[in-house]
Amino acid sequence: MKKLKREIKLLPAWDKRDPNPSKNYGIHSMNLVMYVIGGKGAIQFVVYTNCHLRHVEQELTTSCDGRFCRLKPLPADIGYHAKIAQYDGQEPTQENCKLTNGVCYYDGSSLYAEELYYDIFVPKGSDAMFEKMEEIYYERFNSHD
Repeated sequence: MKKLKREIKLLPAWDKRDPNPSKNYGIHSMNLVMYVIGGKGAIQFVVYTNCHLRHVEQELTTSCDGRFCRLKPLPADIGYHAKIAQYDGQEPTQENCKLTNGVCYYDGSSLYAEELYYDIFVPKGSDAMFEKMEEIYYERFNSHD
């Protein structure tokens, strides 16, 4: 049995606001992303940390009557990146996915991410979350690579 690769990335926060509405992409906090990657695809778990750039945090503080108005972390997604369609009629979502090294069929759930966040990730940490993600991988891809 081939061992699945575990990976954690912290993706940077950004401020892509622009006075031109067609170029205004807003702000976004740093994301924590965990991956379990195998021969048939990958499972991802995403948490929006709500850690913003310093100037954005200062704006949020100012806009909240002197209180820091930070939102709590948001469990955003648990999903799969598959090399082949997972159900009849599923269309590819990417042509050049870095997780599948090519075409990717993606689907995910924010509701399930919230459940896993509170039941596993927060009380038990990253090792337990990786174990659950590996379980999801084996169930999804019906394989132990």
